[in-house]
Amino acid sequence: MSNTSDETNNPMFLESVKATIVAGQSAMKSALLINGGGAIALLAYFGSPAFQNDAPSSLFLWAMGCFCAGLLFAAAAQCFTYLVQSADSDRILADEDRKQAAKENQTQATLKEKYGQCMQYYNKAKKHNLLAIIMMGLSLLVFCGACISASIAFRTQQVGGDAPTAPTTDVIGGTCSPMQASCPLKSSVLFKE
Repeated sequence: MSNTSDETNNPMFLESVKATIVAGQSAMKSALLINGGGAIALLAYFGSPAFQNDAPSSLFLWAMGCFCAGLLFAAAAQCFTYLVQSADSDRILADEDRKQAAKENQTQATLKEKYGQCMQYYNKAKKHNLLAIIMMGLSLLVFCGACISASIAFRTQQVGGDAPTAPTTDVIGGTCSPMQASCPLKSSVLFKE
């Protein structure tokens, strides 16, 4: 084992472990929040009046799929974190059992078997921890992909034709919009003598 009982009873070690757990939980909550927020924002945009008659482009659908995949990866990371804690609890119990067996002067074979159980739980926790880290990395990676896809889609999407502009006052005192074909602001006639 890498940790002796003196290390695990050290208050600074225990505080470091608690801080690591809290930081990991915050990262997972953040991944859930940003991916869920992105998916909700796209759904709100799809339901907006500006988007009523248009079908979503493949880039929007790709972004939505990435946000949903990010949610799935973040949730899987939380599941693996639970499995890490479960395996670590089993390791602690097995280590206590091993220490008790050593105090009772049991045979070397029994002590080796108990140590093997501890290591089995320890390795199981390490594997689940690695999977949780990979899931978090994938969650953040697909979030970035979704943001890039959505930004390209917004840039290329034509919603309802040209965007309307505010009316402008011409020299005569009337109003018109530069998007109107009859607006004198579109031509250089306005600036001729």
